Amino acid sequence: MDHRHVWSTFSAYNTWANQKLAELFSSLDEAAANKTIVSSFPSVKLTFLHIWDAELIWLKRLQGLNPEDFPSASFEGSFDDVLREMLNNSRDFQAFVAVQDETYFEKMIAFKNLAGKQFSQPAYEMIQHCLNHSTYHRGQLVTMARQLGLKDIPATDFVYFKRQG
Repeated sequence: MDHRHVWSTFSAYNTWANQKLAELFSSLDEAAANKTIVSSFPSVKLTFLHIWDAELIWLKRLQGLNPEDFPSASFEGSFDDVLREMLNNSRDFQAFVAVQDETYFEKMIAFKNLAGKQFSQPAYEMIQHCLNHSTYHRGQLVTMARQLGLKDIPATDFVYFKRQG
């Protein structure tokens, strides 16, 4: 298996899908972005913030760092700021994966979770987990979009990413 091709492609898909949903939700004002909706996280803003948190934490771990907190712990920005920072980080994640040599993906990466517990996993499993996690929460965002009455919700399945050329 060509890990770099697989994970570079899936990282590019992740950035594309995050961009599609950021574009969909970019018309929301702060009140709508913060409106309470029953889901894993109680608002659109907090769901996007969680995607950013998770992707940043996993990127730092893949880089050999042990972050001690999520960006959201000290974040005080607007909804637009969340979307911008999440997309910037998704692009950083994609760029990091794209430049790794094939041996990197099988490399065992030791890291501590935010509770301080030590773990070790192959890099490709960490990448797979992170990107799958974002897909899970994008699905929740689609449901939230429908509850907010948003129209023209884009299809963000991997196959649509591949078909777009």
